Amino acid sequence: MSTEPAPTDLTIACHVRPTLVLEPIDAKIETLRQCERDGTIDSLLLRSWPGEVAMLEDTPHPEVLDQYDRFTDWADRADVSIHPPFQTRETTSIASERTIDRLVTPTICLAVYDRDRLVGVFPHSDGETTYTVPEAIASLRTGELPEALLRRGGVAERTTPRPATAPPSGDLPSWNRPTMAAGESRPACPDCGDDLTNVQGILDCDGCEWIGADRTIPLVTGR
Repeated sequence: MSTEPAPTDLTIACHVRPTLVLEPIDAKIETLRQCERDGTIDSLLLRSWPGEVAMLEDTPHPEVLDQYDRFTDWADRADVSIHPPFQTRETTSIASERTIDRLVTPTICLAVYDRDRLVGVFPHSDGETTYTVPEAIASLRTGELPEALLRRGGVAERTTPRPATAPPSGDLPSWNRPTMAAGESRPACPDCGDDLTNVQGILDCDGCEWIGADRTIPLVTGR
């Protein structure tokens, strides 16, 4: 039985590796965009992360470790595991012989928020069943919450908000996917200056390893 009211502001944060935003990952992102357009979710945030992150205080990607800590806290409260898809492994530098723990991120991960409260992470496992990203997206597409949220996330089913008028057909940009005006140049990489490629709202540099996203929209943080 649910212990919390139904979500009033359902936000999905989709974390992906930008170099892997291809089919079938690209199709999953587009389905989430359609959910946002149809009103089955209130907001969609796209966030990129690297495949591995050094678990150090001076890591170049502290936001990824912060997210991982929040996801782990949620998993502990829900009595489930996010290992895998998240994994940790040790690497040793040949030059310094220093051993470093590295966090290996999944190719795609969904974080579900009710306003700023984290209520679910996909994929995860309860030891018997693995609740996957495709299953979560399929539920959201029909206007329902994923079963795992109802059973373990402490939330109740909600009445799906619908837009007053149906949006026009076609590929519409969401507020996480800024469009470029005619003649506008591609954004430049802040590290090497090369042009950035915008893939489903995720910015990727072909000239170096820099990755990022639209920073005009703040990342949702869960408690």
